Amino acid sequence: MKECIELVKKWLDDNESVSLEELEENYTKLYTVSQAVYSASYCAATAQQARYVHPDFNARTWVKRYEELTKEPDA
Repeated sequence: MKECIELVKKWLDDNESVSLEELEENYTKLYTVSQAVYSASYCAATAQQARYVHPDFNARTWVKRYEELTKEPDA
């Protein structure tokens, strides 16, 4: 995530220094990270509630979703 922020800072300093393609890739990365953070926080809340229903179903589901979202693309 730090590299995404650094790219935005570079663009803010000089918007000619970053290509549109780099900005689009950066947006995709940041969106994925934000979704992963949301999923992780939802997972924690769900896990708290799930212990009253089924101890691990929802937690496992959201952990799997988090791992899918944060998986590095194949090179």
